[in-house]
Amino acid sequence: MANSQRTYGIDVSVWQNRVTWSRVSSQPNVKFAITKATQGDFLVDPQFQNNWTGIRNAGLIRGAYHFFSPRIDPIRQANTFLGQIGDTLRPDDFPPILDFEYYPDYIKLEWQRYSVAGRIDRIQRCLDRIERETGRLPMIYTSFSSWKEITGNNTGFTRYPLWVANYGSSLPGPLMPAGNWGGNGWNLWQYSDSGRVNGVGGNVDENWFNGSVQDLINFIGGNPDPVDILSRLTNKEVYTAFQQVSVALGISVTTLLDRATLRYIADETIANYAYGGPLLKEMNLAQSEKDALVVAATEILAERPDGIPPGFTNQDMIDAFYRAAEQLRLDGWELIIRAGLQELALDRGALYAGPIVSQLSLNDGEKVALKDVIGYDTLGPAAVGPYPGLTNQKMINLFYRAAPPISDAYWNWIERAGLTSMAIPDTNRSLPYSGPKIEVLPGLNNAEKDALLALLLV
Repeated sequence: MANSQRTYGIDVSVWQNRVTWSRVSSQPNVKFAITKATQGDFLVDPQFQNNWTGIRNAGLIRGAYHFFSPRIDPIRQANTFLGQIGDTLRPDDFPPILDFEYYPDYIKLEWQRYSVAGRIDRIQRCLDRIERETGRLPMIYTSFSSWKEITGNNTGFTRYPLWVANYGSSLPGPLMPAGNWGGNGWNLWQYSDSGRVNGVGGNVDENWFNGSVQDLINFIGGNPDPVDILSRLTNKEVYTAFQQVSVALGISVTTLLDRATLRYIADETIANYAYGGPLLKEMNLAQSEKDALVVAATEILAERPDGIPPGFTNQDMIDAFYRAAEQLRLDGWELIIRAGLQELALDRGALYAGPIVSQLSLNDGEKVALKDVIGYDTLGPAAVGPYPGLTNQKMINLFYRAAPPISDAYWNWIERAGLTSMAIPDTNRSLPYSGPKIEVLPGLNNAEKDALLALLLV
């Protein structure tokens, strides 16, 4: 499949920690995101639920993948994957994705237990189970080398859409397994593992979809439906809303949940996860019941601390402090102590119910850094300037690198551009840059602006 257009997206796992999806989706080039869900029959990615619901609630097209462990029964693996996505996989999501790799070394050794025919059988059984249970043709993630080592470059799986990994290719496209995947080409290409995207801490995998945004929408089967008020709640809060409607209308809560296909949200192990189930309009409920749920959900939201994302736990807040402190070159625990939130560590799994960031005993720069990490406060997603994610300090660094290497030349440029407030007072350095775009900075000539723009685009 050849296409002159490509659509950009990312994939994540626990290695990216908690992603601020509202900030990711504020970047117009990011159209989709895929998250790791499970591995073998023993691992659910610790960030899966946050990512799975967060991607959708941010308005991005989403997908989930399972990392295949050769030594474990394929049906058990499929069931583990289905146990996480089965209740919430939507027609407007990517199809389920199975990840087949020949590394790291322990995975390689596991594959070597079986003949090539045995490997192919295990792969096929897992794919068949997923397809039968979801009604969707799964997607395969692999690379040229992995597929060659595992299957001998078998072409018998080329009816499945392909997500191929190939970094740093000098070719116009990725190096392809199985004879250009049976002539079908690639659907997704993971071309880098060192991307930088606002809202994601550290590096992130980058991907192209082989086609336009409309092609992507056609591939998944239609435009994603906008989320409704329930997406702002946790599973436990949605369950509470159903209980309130049950009492008000004199209907068994079990009956309501069954008709809405939501019996699973009563599971205490997922109580604090953000709700990611069907939309209200998709539920087999009377309009009066749906209206009552909206009223109940609105009342529950009114009782929650403003600006805290659903499912946000005390541990999430602790992690946010440490990430903000790292940006500010401070100690994370000292920052938590100054905010008076030491008790968060006593019940790390509980939902955060403390003050919103703007009410904490921190200076303005620290509050901005914390809101930047969390992505929320009373005003919703963190405000951004002309360059999302660019702080005053990062802009100062651009001036430092662009100006001639003579004493304080960069500060002369900053003064002429009228941007000294980026560093005065010093706490302003951590604030988002909110000045003019580089192209219209006063006091600089075109050559100086071009030097700054060149570094901004690197």
